[in-house]
Amino acid sequence: MQMKFLQVKKYLFILCFSLFSVISYSQTISNVIISANPTDCANVTFNVSGTLNSLSYSVVSYNHTITNGLLTINIHYNNPFIIVPALGSFSDNYSIGNIPAGNYNVIVNTILGPTGNPIFSSSSLVPMTVTSCCPLSPTITPSGNISNLSVCVGDTIQLNGNAPGATSFSWINSNGATVSTDSVLNTAFYVHGINTFTLEVGDGSCTQQTTINLNVDTIPTTDLGLDTTICDNAPLVLDAGAQSINTIFNWFNSNSSSSVLQVDTAGLYKITLTSGTCVFTDSINISTVPSPIVILGNDTTICFGENIILDVTAAGNATYQWSNIKTTSSITVDSTGFYAVTVTDGNGCFDSDAINIVSNPQIVIGLSDTATINVAGDSMTLDAGSWSSYLWSTGETTQQITVSTSGIYSVTVTDANNCSNSDEINITVTNTQSVTIENVRIYPNPASDVVTIDATEWLHQVNSIEIYNQLGQLVQIKHGQAGNQINVQDLANGLYIIRWKTESNETLGIAKLIKQ
Repeated sequence: MQMKFLQVKKYLFILCFSLFSVISYSQTISNVIISANPTDCANVTFNVSGTLNSLSYSVVSYNHTITNGLLTINIHYNNPFIIVPALGSFSDNYSIGNIPAGNYNVIVNTILGPTGNPIFSSSSLVPMTVTSCCPLSPTITPSGNISNLSVCVGDTIQLNGNAPGATSFSWINSNGATVSTDSVLNTAFYVHGINTFTLEVGDGSCTQQTTINLNVDTIPTTDLGLDTTICDNAPLVLDAGAQSINTIFNWFNSNSSSSVLQVDTAGLYKITLTSGTCVFTDSINISTVPSPIVILGNDTTICFGENIILDVTAAGNATYQWSNIKTTSSITVDSTGFYAVTVTDGNGCFDSDAINIVSNPQIVIGLSDTATINVAGDSMTLDAGSWSSYLWSTGETTQQITVSTSGIYSVTVTDANNCSNSDEINITVTNTQSVTIENVRIYPNPASDVVTIDATEWLHQVNSIEIYNQLGQLVQIKHGQAGNQINVQDLANGLYIIRWKTESNETLGIAKLIKQ
């Protein structure tokens, strides 16, 4: 008995599970057919067919909704107490009226009970186009400041509606609000984006709509500023500012298509900004005043010890600023350096220039201040160093000269840069070498006119007599047989050295003479 009871429970469980499955899938939709050429002035028939899973189910009611082009048909089935499983097919027609003209997608849901959730839907959306059979054909004609359905923010346009035979008019904006029930709509301001206006007309039996989309362009604006005066060497940049990417720039007296224009001459400058159909124009008048002209000249090289005057004197009330902090109109420079100046006139206009000055190295000759030749008749070589050219006080033009007499010798040299410098040396000839002069006796000594020589034994060998002053300078020379007398009347008072020489320039004797 217990075994039979368990078998009955098993059969009841299988039956309940089967009934539950039948309940969950009472209808299976396989096809949705829409009546041909649906219109908005007649009911549209939808034929829904599929598989029937239970003879206990029957259609109780149906309804539909339209949302954003989606037409949803909901078929409600009864919820019977006893379910008789049976497999079959069904095909039912559902009629729906007042579907506005337009394009739709259709979906069918089966619902168990009057308020349950859909338990099965058609496998795919079915497209449907509803045409209008209303005889009304409304049109919209825009007028005013409009081109190609584009308007500018702030422009006022007029939309003229027309629909022969219509008895009612309604204007609906892009937000779905009715803004007018007249056949003419005046609009004043468009802020951004695309503004949509729909004209809905009716004749008492049907309605018809038409829509116009207006492209609203933002008016570009700019301000070039007040008329102004500029310096003729200081360009002014006119800037139309940041604009939308579609803005076109057109300068009145230039072929520039940029938002900026650099100007340096007087004149009227005007720019037109175009964005779509929106146009904005601004202008500025530019005057110019002359700027100071500063010219320091080419870079210059000077010789050591020389200087150069840099002068930038400007007419009128001007100020000067040099790179060496000087504020005068001219400066004197004598050393290597980079010199720049800025001159600013009374109008605030300025100009600048710079020059590079190179001072050549100093020429150093290197002659000593003094030198001494110990014995009259000896010589000394003076060397001025290696340069391009030379000029000695003796008239010689060589690097070296030989001197044998007292005196001041000077030289001027010139280097490869054509710079010159001078130096001098004082040569003194002394008589410090041991020479026997007692063998030459002269009298009178001191003497004023004629001196007699007491040395007859060698006078016949004398070829020349040389007289030197205290500076070692040769002041008198007498050649040939001199005899035993010398005329010193023309000599200035002072101490002198008399030297007797042979033809081979050998010294025979030396004597001191005081002339008074």
